[in-house]
Amino acid sequence: RQMGMGSLAAYLPFANSNQMVMDIGLREVKRQVREQPLIFGLHATDPMIDLEKYIDKIQQAGFDGINNYPTIGLIDGEYRRLLENDGINFEKEVEAIRIASEKGMFTVAFVFNEYQTQQMLEAGADVICVHLGLTAGGIMGAKKVLSLENANQLTKRLFDVCDKSSKRVMKMIYGGPVLTPVDVAYMQQHTGLDGYIGGSSFERTPTEKAIVDITHAFKE
Repeated sequence: RQMGMGSLAAYLPFANSNQMVMDIGLREVKRQVREQPLIFGLHATDPMIDLEKYIDKIQQAGFDGINNYPTIGLIDGEYRRLLENDGINFEKEVEAIRIASEKGMFTVAFVFNEYQTQQMLEAGADVICVHLGLTAGGIMGAKKVLSLENANQLTKRLFDVCDKSSKRVMKMIYGGPVLTPVDVAYMQQHTGLDGYIGGSSFERTPTEKAIVDITHAFKE
């Protein structure tokens, strides 16, 4: 998913993330996935694209929806301020969700706070997903994440915004300390989430363990 590197690889200038998603999505994924919807991870703040025209291109290529990933929401501090001074901001991601929603595409919105949640609701997002940070666990997992209780409190605050809105959305979570089915069950019990979006917890962490275990078994 990230060329064997951690998720932060999507934020560094190794390659054009939108072009990579388009190439891999069409060459490797779309021909294998016949019935399930295919969601495009859109780097909406790419200054080299016309957002509406690029979303048209995504839709014409056969993708069913978009997600605002990579998201500027993971960046903070002075670097975030300088990016926003250059017009590289979360509002571009909101605009992408709005454009895609108006075109009838399925939209998954990563959010980090109450204000962003409200923005994405007004943009027409189908899914509000509380992004809890990079996923912990495994060889490349984040070493410092929110506690499960802090993740629970943040999620409840953002879901409260959804519940008070007239918009009907699916409420989901992603990343941070939520790694196992037990973690998800805890969050579901306390927040009433509708679903869980997994990345590393589905394909990296289980694969790491399986490969290490079987390699040790052969060596023995």
